[in-house]
Amino acid sequence: MSSPAMERAGVLFFHTAGKDVPVLAREYVSILAKQLGGCGEVYLTAFAHYAQAVEGLKCTEEDYLLEGHEHYYNELGLAQRRK
Repeated sequence: MSSPAMERAGVLFFHTAGKDVPVLAREYVSILAKQLGGCGEVYLTAFAHYAQAVEGLKCTEEDYLLEGHEHYYNELGLAQRRK
């Protein structure tokens, strides 16, 4: 069973039209893709980080934890915009 953050990331990645993805999530994907390259795994990771940083959802999948990647979301001030 996926954690809430990964479930949200999956919805954003697989079931949400680009225009309907929250602006902040799109901005974060752009930053992460510039640093790591634009592939599906990077998008899924970015959406998982967004779900943790902005929506406050828990993540238990080690490969998708926000911890250690705060420098990316700090570029957008995601922590300050958390719901």
